[in-house]
Amino acid sequence: MRVVLAILLVVCLQCVASGLDCEEFFDGADGSLPTLFFSTGDPDDVGALAIQGGALVHTQPGSAHYIWWCDPPLPAMWLGFDALGAEWEFAWRIEMDDSGSGTCMRLSHDDRHGAWAYSLSKVSWSCPDPGECPECQFMWHNGTEDWTLVHATGGPVEGWQTVFITDAEPPSGHIWVSIDQVLIFDQTCEPPPERQLVGLGCSGGEDSVPAFDLLHLTWPDPVERSTWGAVKALYH
Repeated sequence: MRVVLAILLVVCLQCVASGLDCEEFFDGADGSLPTLFFSTGDPDDVGALAIQGGALVHTQPGSAHYIWWCDPPLPAMWLGFDALGAEWEFAWRIEMDDSGSGTCMRLSHDDRHGAWAYSLSKVSWSCPDPGECPECQFMWHNGTEDWTLVHATGGPVEGWQTVFITDAEPPSGHIWVSIDQVLIFDQTCEPPPERQLVGLGCSGGEDSVPAFDLLHLTWPDPVERSTWGAVKALYH
């Protein structure tokens, strides 16, 4: 499986080179949020993430959740980022049609299910009534897990982890998640929405101070989709 994954990463990196992408390397001014990053407005989020030393770091205790307003013209098929430590959360397939409710995919590293693990979930999320929270938007972290897969880690992971997600184009809905070049999740689900946002944040516990770096989304150039056939062929 490691050999297959290594081949997959090489093929996908070739796709990145020729496709279309959004990138954020968090190289702005310390203490700021990157352009196109916005809080979900959750009143329970008393923490904060901010740029610090070339990464997006948990700089204020408590939970904090954001959306990244990168709006790809096609569903993102390759998503990647580096994460430091534990208690981090990453979401994609956040539906854009309604800022008050929808579904998404969520990947996290925490102990929310009773033991430390990487978790992959489909989440049905919603915002409070606009009268109670007029600033709330796309609260991907506030919802019910329709299904969840877990991969135990035995405790909080220390150091940086490199996360790579392959999310198949319609009509397929297959998702592969690798962390540090090891395939962690291999899951079939419904196809992704045509327009979607990405979110990231932290649950705000005291076991670690999470951080993010090297965030990127890539989708294929419509005239160069033949490479995706090579990726799918690795799994048949």
